[in-house]
Amino acid sequence: MKTVDEFFSKEPPSNLYHYTGIGSLLGIAENECLFASHAYYLNDSREVKHAAYMLQRIVMSLIEQGLATEPTVKEFLLAFMDWLITFEKQQYNVFIFSFSVHRSQLSQWRAYTPHGKGVSLGFSPRTIRNIANENDCSLAECLYAPKKQEHLADALVKKMLETFYQRVDHLRTLPQPTRYTGFLEEFRGEVLRALCILKDPAFSEEREWRLISPYYDNYVLAPICYREGASMLSPFIKLKLLKERPLFSEVLLGPSEHQNLSMQALVQFLSKRSLTSGVVNSGVPYREWHKR
Repeated sequence: MKTVDEFFSKEPPSNLYHYTGIGSLLGIAENECLFASHAYYLNDSREVKHAAYMLQRIVMSLIEQGLATEPTVKEFLLAFMDWLITFEKQQYNVFIFSFSVHRSQLSQWRAYTPHGKGVSLGFSPRTIRNIANENDCSLAECLYAPKKQEHLADALVKKMLETFYQRVDHLRTLPQPTRYTGFLEEFRGEVLRALCILKDPAFSEEREWRLISPYYDNYVLAPICYREGASMLSPFIKLKLLKERPLFSEVLLGPSEHQNLSMQALVQFLSKRSLTSGVVNSGVPYREWHKR
């Protein structure tokens, strides 16, 4: 079985693409950063909660299988169960920047780009790894297949249990009811990181990769910014870009009502900023049904 870290050590086999709008491209260029969204404020807010429930099932199965015959172990697993519920009830500060293996996929143009103003930004594996290292982020491929998801969840629970057994004598001396709270909180960031790559199989065609920020336990001290969302303020953080240019391996222009004019302006802007030498028309036809 893979260890937890092995799920986050894989390198992208080729360029990855981020679908966004012209406005966001301008923001990236002006601020020299990427904008990573709060995991709990993504379009599908159920993602992290669903993944946390999967971990709960695994811990419950350990209890039901009789692993917790020793009172302290059972006590810990029950505390573990209660702790996992907090991932569903509270919003913890971890941020995500998404890529896709697909450079031009109709469903992603429709879902993630504004009508008539979409772009697909290509990043080389080297650039992505440099951004991850610069911002202390993890990089991983999302898992859609239930079996692969279970393997990661099993590896995470196994790691936590192994650490628990190493420290159980000390933990027994701590007072209740918060005997295991400090121990479990040590794993909050690692659990969040794992939960962020467990996705509903319905989204498997997107073949998503994610940059995942560290967990920020203090929102006052954390570098969190806010922007207007569709119906509320939406938290985000800025991921610093390196000064190396070009930044993008290529940029694809999405469906546009004024394709030639849009293409000309985009080429000029990207060339002037030395952001890429490759600008491509996606070839996806403009349709009114794409309008929001």
